[in-house]
Order: sequence, then structure tokens, then C-alpha cells
Amino acid sequence: MRDAREYCTRHPAVGKFVDLRETAPDTGETIQSLVPFGAYRSLHTGRGRGATYWDEEFETCWLVGYHEYHAAGDRKDVYEYFKRLDGADRLAPTADDFENLLSETPSTLIDALRELAPQLLGEARAFPGDEVRKDFVASVQPGDAGTAIMTVDIVCETDGDLEEGWLGLSLSRPM
Repeated sequence: MRDAREYCTRHPAVGKFVDLRETAPDTGETIQSLVPFGAYRSLHTGRGRGATYWDEEFETCWLVGYHEYHAAGDRKDVYEYFKRLDGADRLAPTADDFENLLSETPSTLIDALRELAPQLLGEARAFPGDEVRKDFVASVQPGDAGTAIMTVDIVCETDGDLEEGWLGLSLSRPM
């Protein structure tokens, strides 16, 4: 599962979602017809409308629906569509969505490594000759029983003028 900020340029509704909900995820006009009352907020993008859902426990705001057609009172209005989805239990995030949110995927594994790399290198430089190690664990594929474990080992040595370093990556998949 990836962060919505990575998709802002792909659709105006995603950009607006990030702009408005990143700093204030529980704001916006309440969508009156959805249950539980107050859980869903409207996201306006021109004529289009989105529905967002803020889960305070997981500190996650979900863009759960979007459509470009809004005409109050029309049977095809986006809010009527959201109401039908909600009535069929197809609007709220599912248990699988929350499981995916909590499990790391290979893409989040690489993202985490990218963010942590400067810190690991800094630690290796601070303690020349000592190994700095970090293990990352991720689910391989949705529905796959295995996991992927990536181990990063960094060693740096210096004589004051020159620096020499070793980086080891190992990826294993236990059965």
C-alpha cells in the first residue's frame, strides 16, 4: 500500500485529497446519508465529489469513493452512489484494507530503506570498522503466506583522509 502523495499528479481528486486532508483529516462537510453519521466527509473537486473516511485509531484518512457527476436530487448523483455503496457495505475500508495498511510490502520496504540509509551511513561513519545492521520485514504479495526479510549491513573504515565502505544486502524468504 502506498501513500496518496505519490499519486497527486495522476488525478485532481487525489491531489485535492492530499492538500485538504493531510493536515486536517477529520475536516470537511459531513455526508449526511452515510452511516455512521459524521464518519464520512465530502471532498469537492470542481463538480466531482469524493468521500473520505478518517480513522483516528490508525491515524489514516481514506479516500473511499469519487465520481465526477454531482447533481442534487438526481438518481445518478454521486451522493446517491455513495449511499448505495454504504448500504451494501462496500464503502468503508475492509479488514483486508486495514491488514494491508499494517503490513509492509516490498515497495514500502524499499521506501523505508531509502529513508533510513543516511542514518545508517552516519552510524557506520561514527563507528569506523563496526558493523551497523538493520533488518526489514515485509509481506511478499497479498495472500502469500511467506515474508521477505532484507538485512542491510554497512561497515565504513577511514584513515582520516579516505573512506572505504562495504554494504551488504541480503533478501531471504522464509517458508
